[in-house]
Amino acid sequence: MNDDGEPRPPSGYQLREDSSFGRRFILTLFLASLPLMVFLVVAVLAGWPMAVLIGGLVALSALELVAVAMAFRTTRCPQCGMRVPVPWRDGTQFQPGGLRYTCDACRIVWVTRVEGGGSGV
Repeated sequence: MNDDGEPRPPSGYQLREDSSFGRRFILTLFLASLPLMVFLVVAVLAGWPMAVLIGGLVALSALELVAVAMAFRTTRCPQCGMRVPVPWRDGTQFQPGGLRYTCDACRIVWVTRVEGGGSGV
């Protein structure tokens, strides 16, 4: 841990900030939600029954979550462009400094500042 309480990178690795990760994530979330928004507008304007409306909302919401989860299993290293895994399951988004991912080719630990609890984006 350093003075700020953030974990230190492994020996020989640099620590850098990926300031565009949050924007990429929000843009993907917005684009994935477009079919849901279009469905809602069409369903309301067409006067579809409530059961169809609720069923469509549930199905499209589930598909949106799956699409976003699949899109961000990996991301591209801002330096070399190589695909690297994003460790959502290791809980680093709940540590000080937020979510981190590592590019072993560049020997860089990228800090996204995306943090659990809805802050940091």
